[in-house]
Amino acid sequence: MPRSHQQLSDLCKSLGLDYHQSGPRKAKEDLTRVLRAHFLKQDYPNGTPYIELVPMLAFPFEKLRPKEQDQLWTSPDWFCQQKFNGVRTILHFVRDVGVFAHSRETSEVTFRRRDLSAYLLFGNYKPTFSAVIDCEATADEGLQRVAALLHQDPVASRRLQGEYFRITFNCFDITNWQGEDLRSLPLRERLTHLTKFSGTVECCSDLKNHFVFPPFVTKGKRQFVERLLGENAEGAIFKYQHSPYRDDGSRSRSAWIKLKKSIQLTGFVSGADVRDGILRALRISVLSEDGFQLIAKIAGLSRDLRKRASLRSPAGGTQLDPSFLGKVVTVEGLELAAKAARLLHPRIVEWRPELKQECCIYRAADLLALKEGRLRSPMRVTGIFHP
Repeated sequence: MPRSHQQLSDLCKSLGLDYHQSGPRKAKEDLTRVLRAHFLKQDYPNGTPYIELVPMLAFPFEKLRPKEQDQLWTSPDWFCQQKFNGVRTILHFVRDVGVFAHSRETSEVTFRRRDLSAYLLFGNYKPTFSAVIDCEATADEGLQRVAALLHQDPVASRRLQGEYFRITFNCFDITNWQGEDLRSLPLRERLTHLTKFSGTVECCSDLKNHFVFPPFVTKGKRQFVERLLGENAEGAIFKYQHSPYRDDGSRSRSAWIKLKKSIQLTGFVSGADVRDGILRALRISVLSEDGFQLIAKIAGLSRDLRKRASLRSPAGGTQLDPSFLGKVVTVEGLELAAKAARLLHPRIVEWRPELKQECCIYRAADLLALKEGRLRSPMRVTGIFHP
């Protein structure tokens, strides 16, 4: 569980670490930066063999203005590429030293990006070149499989990869080639260096079977994206060919834009999760011939929504305000999880005061098809109907 600002501050004090507040407000990053440097020095007293890279982030397509969305489809300055559902990975090829990897996940112990080097089947390879590659690690069985392979014992993971499953690294950007920092270069120039890396990998028997280089599309982008979503791919990424590599944790609307496949369902509030006296999530359910089905837990509630939905009980605790029960809301997520049958990464699209919970009826067969990935649509899957 992520630590609070106070917990991080207490840890710094216990280790005798001083930190500088970079802005007018207290920021956890000021603390984690000092803690990260402390643990890095413990692990690598003579310095690290590579410098951790903050992966570049994408701006959500749905938050763009209509004019901006249209430009993505029509302007040749925007490339389009498939978005993969895997584990974001930064690979560091250090000449004559080795290959290192880390994810964008931050450790709550060392405050470093999670090290994945021990999971690489080519981890013992000593490259004759230097490169830093931004990629997505995927497996044929999807995100759950690759995540499982990268969260178990490294030795067992490598054995499974060698015998049963293959992790593929889908390479889409490069920030360093032969010691040259490429981050300030526009994407179109970085891609020429990525082509050089691709040629090097193709000539190396230890590497070539582990890497894929997804194509960039400049013409027929709408048809390309609709085909991807129709094939149940996760989505697409639009990339501005003149943008530098932004490794500052920001999401720029003039760099990368992500358009994900989504499922919209209209359900009703059926309960809430309360922890430590705070309403943490709203439970959203639908009706079918099999009865009630929980289809989403909406966490990350805004302060205003949490305040309106919370009610202090006479005993001093917090509970869901009964007036919220049965309220109808349209929610959106990536897919129905195979086991829990709930939307992954759900968010509220809109509240539907004109509807009652009796309208939120779905066929059980359709919900099952959604969960198994058999019910598809070129852009969006919806299934509400009124009896």
